[in-house]
Amino acid sequence: MGQVSEFPMPKRTAETILRDVAQNTDRLINLLHYGDREEFYRQISYRQIIQCLESGEIIRGPSRNEHDHWEVTMYRFCSGVDVYVTAAIENPESTNEPKVYIRKIMNRVE
Repeated sequence: MGQVSEFPMPKRTAETILRDVAQNTDRLINLLHYGDREEFYRQISYRQIIQCLESGEIIRGPSRNEHDHWEVTMYRFCSGVDVYVTAAIENPESTNEPKVYIRKIMNRVE
């Protein structure tokens, strides 16, 4: 038998999950630890991150990452700052309410 290929997660499904998690932040997990060299992160508030997840647009992904999660990068202009949030969505097939992990926050695109 040949190799079975997996269907990618549609952008619409990823947006729905992210917007739902932004409303119920119990499933939102922040993986970031700020160091001295990352001063520009402090320009972005937690509220701006939530607003980006609620009403931002997906500019990259969804694609699988090394942890078998669906990773997306969202963008939104909030309070005079460009906000880019890279988040990883747990596999929705494995749980009814997937968790979302914040992997990176930027005020500029890489």
